[in-house]
Amino acid sequence: MDIWDAIILGLVQGVTEFLPVSSSGHLALSRSVLGFAPQAGAAFEIALHLGTLLSIVLVFRRDLWAMTKVVPVLFLPSQWKSRFAADDAFRTGVFILISMVPAGILGILLKERIEALFDRPAVVGVCLIVTGLLLFGLRCAPVGRKPIEARSALLMGFAQACALLPGISRSGSTITAGLWSRCDRAAVGRFAFLMAIPPIAGAALLEFRGGHMQKVEAMPLALGLLAAFVSGTLALVLLLRFVRGGQLHWFSPYCILLGLTAVFFS
Repeated sequence: MDIWDAIILGLVQGVTEFLPVSSSGHLALSRSVLGFAPQAGAAFEIALHLGTLLSIVLVFRRDLWAMTKVVPVLFLPSQWKSRFAADDAFRTGVFILISMVPAGILGILLKERIEALFDRPAVVGVCLIVTGLLLFGLRCAPVGRKPIEARSALLMGFAQACALLPGISRSGSTITAGLWSRCDRAAVGRFAFLMAIPPIAGAALLEFRGGHMQKVEAMPLALGLLAAFVSGTLALVLLLRFVRGGQLHWFSPYCILLGLTAVFFS
């Protein structure tokens, strides 16, 4: 992999990880166009995941710091009930744990089958079309005022599990689920990205365990990480504005058009 391939893929990862257009789908199609071999890219994909993970940490650093401070409460079961009722950071942490369950189960049971789909551009295209239709449907979504609750967190968790498929946007599907649950837009945007931290970190860990770390030079690795971090931060800030403004459906035509193109040329 040369430096320009690394920068391009880093930008693709950073922008599409947070904008509701599916980073997995874009990376699968980009690898097909660039001829980048997936089996040689474990270290590089770890760098991309870390770049986008750092974007979330930067944007939501206050929320993450607040949740870090309540970690000791996990070892004090007698305080769980009272802290859950009074502490938003503790509640958010519990809801994140709830949201992890569906994707964790699906990832364990269907990991190999899902990975095989990344080499099928037609499947990626169909999933991108589904993402576009989900976003278009948000034109009819109710304007909610509810906070995130256990039920909405679980529903968003199921949506995140569906986003394991290449072409299904994690942010698009989870935000769609939260908005149709009549939750507050700002709360949905915040929770959708906080709940993305475990799967992004988990993906990096799986790539690390998969090996092939020696096949990417340091410079492409660093530039890919930097490109993913910078573009990811900008994309995340932009998307939060779109969510609060109820404008997420603007991304629908792009997803549908790209999906149709992928299906046609496959």
